[in-house]
Amino acid sequence: MEETPKELTVKELMELVQQQEGEFIIRIEPGEGETDAGTGTF
Repeated sequence: MEETPKELTVKELMELVQQQEGEFIIRIEPGEGETDAGTGTF
């Protein structure tokens, strides 16, 4: 069975986790125009 990536909102992701239906892999990738959270100043 081929896995098909699907983009989810945080709300949709939380609903899936709460329902615990099936198996899924969570991979978080930054979108275009987003900054790197590892850079910046304090």
